[in-house]
Amino acid sequence: ILPSNVGIPIIEVTEGRLSGIDILIGMDIITLGDFSITNKNGNTVMSFRTPSLIEHDYVPESNNHNMTEQFKKLRQPKNTLNQKKKKPRKKHKHR
Repeated sequence: ILPSNVGIPIIEVTEGRLSGIDILIGMDIITLGDFSITNKNGNTVMSFRTPSLIEHDYVPESNNHNMTEQFKKLRQPKNTLNQKKKKPRKKHKHR
């Protein structure tokens, strides 16, 4: 039984002590359902369900997000903090 209370019947498993690892799941189990790992704001969440219910591909969503971020950068005014400030020119009186 996995941490999400998903049970896989008739699977031979081995219990072991792995240093620095909480759980090890093989592809023979992962390919039976939907497996996802997300890491937002440093919070890692693992989720697994069986049977698989939908096909989800992160690539189109990621491409759209990346294109939006690039567009935002193009629309922002240039950063003047890193540019050297020009000293005002002194006006000289002509004689």
